[in-house]
Amino acid sequence: MSSWLLLWRVDEDDLYPQRVVIIPATQNRALYQIDIPERRQRLLAANASTISGPQWSSNGRYIVYTSFSSPLADVYLALPQRHYTRRITADVASRVYGCEQPSWAPDDRAIAYACGFSFVDLTGSYQHHYTLIIQDQPNWWRKDIQHTTFLRPQRTGLTTTVGFDGILWSPRGDWIAVGIRHHPLQIWLLRPNEPNTFYPLTLEGIPNQFIWSSDGKTIFYIDETTPTPTLHRYDVDTNQQKSWALEWLRGSSFIMLDESPVQDQLLLAANVRGLYVFEWDTARYYQLSDEIITEAQWSSDGRYILYHVDGGPLRLM
Repeated sequence: MSSWLLLWRVDEDDLYPQRVVIIPATQNRALYQIDIPERRQRLLAANASTISGPQWSSNGRYIVYTSFSSPLADVYLALPQRHYTRRITADVASRVYGCEQPSWAPDDRAIAYACGFSFVDLTGSYQHHYTLIIQDQPNWWRKDIQHTTFLRPQRTGLTTTVGFDGILWSPRGDWIAVGIRHHPLQIWLLRPNEPNTFYPLTLEGIPNQFIWSSDGKTIFYIDETTPTPTLHRYDVDTNQQKSWALEWLRGSSFIMLDESPVQDQLLLAANVRGLYVFEWDTARYYQLSDEIITEAQWSSDGRYILYHVDGGPLRLM
């Protein structure tokens, strides 16, 4: 299967292209911007190694992503309008695993990401751990800020020895959800202003991946450990849970999730079963495509769906 990653938004502001797609392509070693109406493509960043996890800021002006251009992974900030990128993670002697998985705060004034460190304990043995870092900086794009001052993180939080698998800031800004690489995967919540205090969720299923709802009140995740995948919804305010058996996706794996920003609908892309929209309020679903889908996403205004067919074209619906 191809390894395309889609990231796109629709902006009404005339200062920015209205339909923009960010695609790490060519084995994920480049970051491109494509203006859909004009079909213009331009290179934002190129790498000798992998680029992953790009995210738009909510105002549509900046992109944060992970780059593996050095021996360690680093978090970079791109300004598409200025054709400019810069590294925002610091050089720390104890950092041995790099920094990755950046996630924007809803107000664009902070980024959360994970870094791996090593240290020698009292017995002389090397220990490794992963730390969540919340970096507050309103002026990431200013070239006159000195690198060593600019890169100093403001807050460090949750530390684990097993690493993170997903860091997602709630759209309301009141929680950060992190996936903890236990077996099975666990989801923990923490408050941005209290990043050292965390709340493991007691889940009815085993998550493969997870997303926030667009209102920031619930977490959706898929349990693929049984022949029939199950969709779960967890309300972070009430701790209530609800689940749906996805019989029509029986036998599928690597199911991708994306919620519509304007309706109670989920987009589900399965590696062998095609592309579906699921209305979780009514439990109704309908199929959009029976092709093998490698990636699919709603537009930021909820009016369009962009998806990539394995071995085929990029399509707009």
